[in-house]
Amino acid sequence: RHQRLHPGHAGWRGGIGLLLLLQRVRRMVGAEHIDDALSNALPDAGRRKSSVDGITGLPLRAHFESRLAKALRECHAAGGALAVMQINIDGFRAINEEHGLQVGDLVLANVGQRLSRVARSQDAIARLSGNDFLMLVAPLEATQDVERVATRVVEALTGVYRIDGRQIKVSASVGLVRWPG
Repeated sequence: RHQRLHPGHAGWRGGIGLLLLLQRVRRMVGAEHIDDALSNALPDAGRRKSSVDGITGLPLRAHFESRLAKALRECHAAGGALAVMQINIDGFRAINEEHGLQVGDLVLANVGQRLSRVARSQDAIARLSGNDFLMLVAPLEATQDVERVATRVVEALTGVYRIDGRQIKVSASVGLVRWPG
């Protein structure tokens, strides 16, 4: 088990925004209609046009929010579970400053490819902004599923990237939240 996956470790990323979103939805699930709860929690998800990130080829936030809303409805109806991971490239600003924005973009493109290889076919990945990515792990068969996926993500992203004749060390931090729970 990778040490970055538990609170208290220096590399822990709490995913506070995601946690607050899912807590808000969880409180609203008691509402008569889950669709009403989801539309209140994700007010812009249906109105924003989904698009693809030009650097990584991954969907952007609006598409992810749509997939999350759908997964929450399905989990609520079936009594299932899901998890959302927020993935951050550690020290990414230093990579841009030392090697330039073009190399930074190539690092992000490589991160997108590696995330795509790690994700299960039913999972969703998106670039949130800058060096932040999201992964929806749904459905969750067991609590350990998301921990295994998070460990695979950190292992896949951490290491030396060979870009334009340079060797660039990259590490990642993952914050995760499970729903319900």
